[in-house]
Amino acid sequence: DVAERFFAEPGLAADLRAARRSVVADIYAAMANLEAQAGRPADALRYLAYALTADGPRPRMLKLPLALAEHRLPLGLAARASALWGWSRHGLREAML
Repeated sequence: DVAERFFAEPGLAADLRAARRSVVADIYAAMANLEAQAGRPADALRYLAYALTADGPRPRMLKLPLALAEHRLPLGLAARASALWGWSRHGLREAML
């Protein structure tokens, strides 16, 4: 795993090493959403479980139910939720780019 190799580097700064659990949890949460969008709910739930055990709930996990529904009913809700999240964190201009 790329992230595990990165965090195993001997010269890695302590502040980066301290962020390991959070980064790995974010990666797993993103993978859960990708698997859900691809119509693989079992794999999505497996990655969700990895993310939860790595560092608890992540904001990215809120998109998972929309991603699961999106595969069956393509209304663009997951993309809209992502845009709204981007807007709330970075402002409207950056979210629209």
